[in-house]
Amino acid sequence: MISRLDKFLGGLSRAYLLASQLFLGGLVFLVGVQVILRYATGKSIMGVEEWTGLMFTWLVFLMAAVLHRRKRHITITVLSDMFSVKGRTLADILIGFATIVFCIAV
Repeated sequence: MISRLDKFLGGLSRAYLLASQLFLGGLVFLVGVQVILRYATGKSIMGVEEWTGLMFTWLVFLMAAVLHRRKRHITITVLSDMFSVKGRTLADILIGFATIVFCIAV
């Protein structure tokens, strides 16, 4: 059961990574076009700033989930250091469950 869940979360993490890479590529493209148009014509495309803001927000959310899965996120361990080994294990399970719920909600 756990191996299936781990495999599913691994696939979800890869999908999130791909989506975040696409968002980053889109951000670079849109901002580049925006800069060139403003420099060349003095005008910009309507709505590009809103799209880039939304894309950046989703990029942050998706990469937060990916980095949590790979255990490469920034953590503050002040509370978990107070627990015993069993307490830390329980906290890791609860955090993992909350991450799954968050990923599904996003």
